[in-house]
Amino acid sequence: MLAILLALQVDVTIQRTDPAKADYLAAGRKCKEAQALMESDAARAVELLDAILANEKIVKRDCRLKVEERPGDASDFPEFFPHQFRGRLRLKRGNEKALRDALADFEASVKCGLKSSEALRDDARRRLDDLTKHDPPRDDAERAWRDLIDKRRFKSALAHAAYAGRTAQACRDYLAPLLGDFLDKLELVRSPRDTKPDTFDLPAPDELVDPPVEYSLALDVRGSLDLLRKDKDALDGLLAQTLAAVALKDDRWFLAVERLAWETARSHIESRAKDARDADAAGRAPLLARAKDAEKRWAANAAAVAKAARKDLAVPKRDTATLLAAFPSEAPGLPAFAARIDDSVKADNPEGALKTVEEDLRSLWKDRARWTIESRAAIATHVAVSVALRGLLAERTVDQIAGDLREFAAWVGLPAEKYGKKVAAVFETLRKFD
Repeated sequence: MLAILLALQVDVTIQRTDPAKADYLAAGRKCKEAQALMESDAARAVELLDAILANEKIVKRDCRLKVEERPGDASDFPEFFPHQFRGRLRLKRGNEKALRDALADFEASVKCGLKSSEALRDDARRRLDDLTKHDPPRDDAERAWRDLIDKRRFKSALAHAAYAGRTAQACRDYLAPLLGDFLDKLELVRSPRDTKPDTFDLPAPDELVDPPVEYSLALDVRGSLDLLRKDKDALDGLLAQTLAAVALKDDRWFLAVERLAWETARSHIESRAKDARDADAAGRAPLLARAKDAEKRWAANAAAVAKAARKDLAVPKRDTATLLAAFPSEAPGLPAFAARIDDSVKADNPEGALKTVEEDLRSLWKDRARWTIESRAAIATHVAVSVALRGLLAERTVDQIAGDLREFAAWVGLPAEKYGKKVAAVFETLRKFD
């Protein structure tokens, strides 16, 4: 069977000198990954196929692809079928929009010369015809009703009471593919601020009849995305929407909204932690308070979700504690270093003792991104003092000692007077480097 299918494909070889070689290699690998995910993760598979088909450099599609990397060495992709694979995934959705999109993919695949897409194209066309065909209207009243339905004016169509049930069904049929498309796109969101305002278009509620709860949720989520694009706090709304999604039959809604809420909470906390790294104590306090508030809101909502969730709902496990750990803290053991430096000067081998103190301080300095700016300044000052004392004991010049401490120039404070004028001179020279 495989031999027959391969015989019905177009062979394409991309030469190693082709400017688009790297694009084809990446596309071939993505297509192979998408094929493997078609049953287990359709949303991710569609994302990969969309990326391939959006690349204008990939003009050879739905073929047996070979990409020459070196003379006599090529990568083979015998089933490089991005159009057909995406069409097959869309075909599974079964609603009108999905069938139309699938038909377009299969037609594109056939134009590429892939014969095996012809039967899939015909099947999609047949299913679409079965779904959309209507019996001719029996009278003027039905004709008027159908005209309103075709114009998506479902609420107005309720004036034709004889068709109330069909009106509600027509509205549901209209919304189903739109909500499916909304959910597909929502699952692909990685950064809410990257979404465009028209990415999540939905019809206004004015002319809808008994829209499903998914529609109300989608409207609320779209509002949250609008807030995020404007750099406004959308966390409370997304948390409420996550809790609301627990009750929906399709778990994809909950998982997509929960992930968006988590990414928002995570981004909220991480951005405050980043701002806190170079803030003084007064500046860090409100940032930490806001981050803890976000963590508290998340935890409260997570508890509510756990209480409301069905036993078979796979609620992701989230750890906000690791996010709060990103806030800068005081370096451990700093208060003891001043005494250690004093004790080192009195030691039998002061140079060796000061060297040990310096090494311990430099070890802390390597992790300076974890410490507050006050700790960083204290570490730098202690290093400078220990290096200065050790250098003076070795009869090195002030300039030589200061030259060894350039990386600490921006951080050193003032040395204690007890260390003498020569240590103070090292610090004065060092500050000139800043």
